[in-house]
Amino acid sequence: MVACRPMERRADGRGKPWRAWRTFAGAGALALALASCEGSQATEPPVTGVQWSRLTSTSLQDCLYPDLRGDSLVFVARGVDGRPRLTLSLADGSGHAVFNYPGPASWVDFRPRWVRSQTVVYQANRNGTYDLWYRELDVSQDRRLTTFDSNESAPAPRPGSPGLVYVEYDNDGSTEGSADLRGRVVLIPDTAAVPLDRIYLTPDTLRCGEPDWDPTGQKLCFSVENAADLTRHLYTLNLAPGDSLPTQITVGAAHDYGPRWSPDGGRILFSSDRTNRGGVWVVHPEGEAKGLKLVSFDEPGGSVSTPSWTLDGANIIVSSDGRGGVRSLWLLSGLPAFGF
Repeated sequence: MVACRPMERRADGRGKPWRAWRTFAGAGALALALASCEGSQATEPPVTGVQWSRLTSTSLQDCLYPDLRGDSLVFVARGVDGRPRLTLSLADGSGHAVFNYPGPASWVDFRPRWVRSQTVVYQANRNGTYDLWYRELDVSQDRRLTTFDSNESAPAPRPGSPGLVYVEYDNDGSTEGSADLRGRVVLIPDTAAVPLDRIYLTPDTLRCGEPDWDPTGQKLCFSVENAADLTRHLYTLNLAPGDSLPTQITVGAAHDYGPRWSPDGGRILFSSDRTNRGGVWVVHPEGEAKGLKLVSFDEPGGSVSTPSWTLDGANIIVSSDGRGGVRSLWLLSGLPAFGF
């Protein structure tokens, strides 16, 4: 197995350490009792025996980016206007509501993440570029967070902190709405600060996307595209004070997407086409040599993406266009023993 390797320091100093900041403790995971799931169920007998249970109705199209808090699930689905819109449902996928905005709402919304109860952060292109926005669900109000000249994508709130990270990218051919972003991971230490402060955590030579935090808010995982062969692998980054550099933790001729740190911090979930079939995997935060495990394959020809954990780490929610051809959210239960 190839060992994990740190990113080399650039000659121009872009790899220099950033400022130290206060350590925040991760919020405790809340217990989750999932109600019975709507729709069909399918069992994957060939490898792991994981059970797939449909969460979202087949009447919803293009369901992506699930994020769970308490008994509420936020994700993106295609609205009646044909555009991706924020969608809210119960944890079992029932009672969904797609937010269709009044008037000539030509923008699109992507990648929602819970900030706190009743508040979701997401990205939208309402002003020509992609900015980060807050949605206050209890009062149905939207508030713009970033007003930078660049595009901001894939926000991830920092556990126990008013900060968040996101990916900043220019209009360089990156495909918004997919995972194929080629940008830099940026930290906003305090989203209430005026003006907002930005700390660049990765150099502009590293084609990063999809950041996520560990439970302590001290470590990040994200995906990186290899410019030479366009494969994509996972990296981690330690934000503790000191000269820490991004470290590659998955390798090989594969496209690894959508990393999500487990609630206990012991493993990182991701989707991949390794072994030439779409599937959901977990890897040890220190790299494949410490542990790599298949959770479940999608159906042959199916495309699985944007996996997410339930709050207790016992189940996984994924987006898949297999098992019927409609891209839906599925609950994966009966997970195998990971062994790490």
